[in-house]
Amino acid sequence: MDGRRKSRREVKLKETILKMRKERPTISQQFADIKKDLANLSKEDWENIPDEMPDYTVKKKKKERYTPVPDRIIEKGLMDGELETSIDPNEVDGTSTVNTNLNELGKAKNSVLSLVFDKVIIIIYLN
Repeated sequence: MDGRRKSRREVKLKETILKMRKERPTISQQFADIKKDLANLSKEDWENIPDEMPDYTVKKKKKERYTPVPDRIIEKGLMDGELETSIDPNEVDGTSTVNTNLNELGKAKNSVLSLVFDKVIIIIYLN
């Protein structure tokens, strides 16, 4: 009994494999005709085949994000009078003279640091 079942299973398995090969041929079966044509190529054609393939992979580009400065920081700068929107044309290199008042320097440092920290927080939040 087991011998008959085994032979039936084998026949059924072969039929399913043949059916699958007709529906989904293997890669070697798909390119069999092209392989036969390679035998007819001349030596010059073989030498003209490029060695390296160009890179056609799709690479994602990182988008730069522009984050505007919050209005409260701009208003604070306007109130303190530390926000400069133009450059004095009389200055040669575009820099102004440094104030020796340490209080003003401390205020400027604090406003710059707050701007930097706000940008870092926004970048961390967006990522």
